[in-house]
Amino acid sequence: MSKRIERMVLNNFKGAAGSLILELDKGKPITLIFGENGSGKSTILDAIDFVCNERYGSISDRSVGKGYAEYMPTLGTTKAQLEASVTTADGTWVGKLGGRNPITTGPAANRPKVEILRRSRILNIVNAQPKERYAAIKDFIEVPMCEANERTLRDAEKQKREEYEDATKAVQLAQSTLKSNWEREGKPETSPVEWAKKTTSIDLISLDASLKDYESINASLSACTIAFSGLVKSETDYNTAKGEYHKTVTAYEVAKAKYKEDVDALIEVLTQAQDYLQRNAGTVTCPVCEQPIVPVTLTARIRERLAAMNEQISARQRMQKAKHNYETKGTIVGSKQKDFRNAVISLKAKVESSMLPLITSLRLDYSVFTKLVDSKIDIDEQSLNQAKTLYSAISAINNKLTAEKQSLSDIKGKQKALQTHLDTINSNTKTAKNLESLVIILAQILEIVDQQRKKYVDELLQNIAGEVERLYTSVHPSEGIGKIHWYLNPQFQGSLEFDGQFQGVTDVPPPAYYSESHLDTLGVCVFLALAKCKKDDNTVVVLDDVVTSVDQVHMERFFRMLNDEAENFNQLIIGTHYRPWRDKYRYYSGAGSKVQLIELQHWSLRKGIRHTKTKFSIEELQEAIFATPFDRQVVASKAGILLEGVLDRLGRQFQCKLPLKNDPDFTLSEYTGGFSSALKRLLRVERKKSDDSIESIEIGNKLELSTDQTWVRNQVGCHFSVGGMTISDHDVEEFGRRVVDFTSIIVCETCGEYPNRNKSGSYWECKCGSTRLYPLVTPS
Repeated sequence: MSKRIERMVLNNFKGAAGSLILELDKGKPITLIFGENGSGKSTILDAIDFVCNERYGSISDRSVGKGYAEYMPTLGTTKAQLEASVTTADGTWVGKLGGRNPITTGPAANRPKVEILRRSRILNIVNAQPKERYAAIKDFIEVPMCEANERTLRDAEKQKREEYEDATKAVQLAQSTLKSNWEREGKPETSPVEWAKKTTSIDLISLDASLKDYESINASLSACTIAFSGLVKSETDYNTAKGEYHKTVTAYEVAKAKYKEDVDALIEVLTQAQDYLQRNAGTVTCPVCEQPIVPVTLTARIRERLAAMNEQISARQRMQKAKHNYETKGTIVGSKQKDFRNAVISLKAKVESSMLPLITSLRLDYSVFTKLVDSKIDIDEQSLNQAKTLYSAISAINNKLTAEKQSLSDIKGKQKALQTHLDTINSNTKTAKNLESLVIILAQILEIVDQQRKKYVDELLQNIAGEVERLYTSVHPSEGIGKIHWYLNPQFQGSLEFDGQFQGVTDVPPPAYYSESHLDTLGVCVFLALAKCKKDDNTVVVLDDVVTSVDQVHMERFFRMLNDEAENFNQLIIGTHYRPWRDKYRYYSGAGSKVQLIELQHWSLRKGIRHTKTKFSIEELQEAIFATPFDRQVVASKAGILLEGVLDRLGRQFQCKLPLKNDPDFTLSEYTGGFSSALKRLLRVERKKSDDSIESIEIGNKLELSTDQTWVRNQVGCHFSVGGMTISDHDVEEFGRRVVDFTSIIVCETCGEYPNRNKSGSYWECKCGSTRLYPLVTPS
């Protein structure tokens, strides 16, 4: 496919210090990235997740204490320096950090759809609690719009149910309160509601008018009372000041009698002269007689004479002060009289027009209050007396006015409260009735939507169950496990359960019985089945160190399963530190292999991620044969290792007889002796050509030609040997060519796979079926 990821560029992205450029072979559906732990595999795969899914990758499965974005740039670099890009035939997408979140820029459409499986996700699929298990695969089984609509519907149903319950509670509370009030009133009428209706039937307008009248008269009467209190106090103060003044007058007269001269005139003259001299300190002439004077002497004399009249002066000052206070108090009395008279005029206007029973019952003749008409005229004794008379008459019923006002206020409050309760009962009863119907309808719709969604998910899980079983059985044939059944727990939302078979017993929880390797491969099979269900032409499947516990036999089947499934996706990218996985492809694949091998080198912060494209063993051997200068040891060694790998595969496939020993690692000579003459005679390969013709190639003789020269490998490629020095380069080259020839014939030119599938019962065939290997079994 032309839309495979063909190029990646990482700048200061996690372990990719500086810049990393990774070229992927778009002609090969599988890319295997091999590297020891800490070499940068997860950085590369996280970059794909970062750009294509706008996620943080594997770090999202770990607890790092704060925002993931902080740890995405390489140590010593900033967020602004981070950048990762992914290129396909449709364009280039660039991922950066936008604030606290990843963002991707590039073409709006055709961005690769990437599904990533990590070890943590496998554990969640098979070992986690049902809720976490559901979360691990919900991206595959959820219908986004359906889920959103169901959440909206569920929220609406919840909201309306709460509104219905609130309305019902409001009705119940109002009814309870009415009943309590009704019982306190002695249970008048037949029911609380009837009593409340009758009570609230009182003319509220008339009641408000009367209450307003009472409040107005009450306020005016209160103003009169305050003004009258002020008047009384001012009169009391005036009388007191008047008495004090008369006392000081008497005391002053007594003091004056003790002095033979006119005290008032003399004090005035001496005081004025003293003031004149103080203002005119330099004068030497008397201002009255114009005779020469000595200012100091005259000033001293004036002081002596005033001191001699100290008693009279003090008495005179006290009298003058008392007079001033007396006159001031008189002025205040006049003001207070006018305030009181004006307050009563205001009161008269209100009570005269009032129709309140308490006021009309007084039968006052307002025409006699002739002076209580205009507040602007001066106060006199007649108007003051009229004001006191009217005030006295109204204030006499003040307590009754206050009590009546409170009574009306209580009636109004009770009426308002009862009306509120009645309105609450009426409105909320109607609301509750409407909401009850709506809640029932929403609940029914929600149940239908929920059932349909779960039905869809259950059907989807049932559909993939067959695919999971097919994949799982291909890895674990005839082992008494499998038959996995996935289903949603109807009692909980987002709860995914599953069970399976173990040794003939069904409906058992796999985590309780399956080994770690069985659970690992199960998780991969489930993921692949789900990804296949949701795939499109741009789907890229990424496996990040997903299998570490599988033994050699199962790993062989697992490799085959992945090779088969790769054709169902746009691209399969595998990251692993498992060396047998790399070597399996390297030594057992041919020139037509669909796998690209990328090997990561030792990582350091200074150099970042380094890589090399791993060559298949047959490619390395071919290059070594044609290399200049010719390295005989390399050719002999690589040819021997490649031949051992091929013979090991064929020996297992045909169940050849090999020596029984503790260490199952066999030598090249032991492999060679395992193939019987009868098997060699029958060994042949049939290839379908482009014109559908069949080419048949006998390979028994090629096997013998390859194995006849194993001594070349032993003496030249493995050990120091004097005899090996006598072997010519031509013999070494010939040994290498024979191995290449033998290996290349067996591998399918179309799909690059060995014919190791028994579909016909008569021969082995490759994945595409264009290459067949005979016989099916070793002849007895």
